[in-house]
Amino acid sequence: PMYLFLRNFALLEIGFSFVITPRYLFSLLTGRKSVPLSGCFLQLLFFFLLGACVFFHVAMMSFDRYMAICHPLRYGTIMNGRVCFQLVLGCWVISFLLIFPPTFMAVLLPFCGPNVINHFYCDTAALLQLSCVDTGHIEVMILVVSVVVLPGTLAVTIVSYGCIICTIMRIPSTTGRKKAFSTCA
Repeated sequence: PMYLFLRNFALLEIGFSFVITPRYLFSLLTGRKSVPLSGCFLQLLFFFLLGACVFFHVAMMSFDRYMAICHPLRYGTIMNGRVCFQLVLGCWVISFLLIFPPTFMAVLLPFCGPNVINHFYCDTAALLQLSCVDTGHIEVMILVVSVVVLPGTLAVTIVSYGCIICTIMRIPSTTGRKKAFSTCA
């Protein structure tokens, strides 16, 4: 199961890097820093979608390690291929459900004046400043999503590793502790 998570995490990281890198290289080679509006929205969607998904995957992988170390006898039964696939799919679905609404609302905004963002990537703050209407509701949605994703996934990770450390410290032999810690490395 761990390899499914690592494989998906690696693909996420590669995708996350490729959201901005090609546009950045294009800007460096041509000297054109402006981003077209349609490209800006796609870049925003994928940047935040993959970014949120990375956070959920880190939390999920720490939970997987918790199950492997704290419940080793039941690990194979509980964390079977189907459950692991559902966890990975859940990370993607939750990320999409959290990220799509503010991005879609940004697409619907009317823009006035110069519709040019002078960056090599589409920055949310710069995009929202180009709108002629109040964007407070989108900013609040972004804040709420950030408050849900960041502390939520961090809490799952900290609690999982806290339980792992407590379990490992109860192992009487130093060799056993060393083996258990190496599983988390």
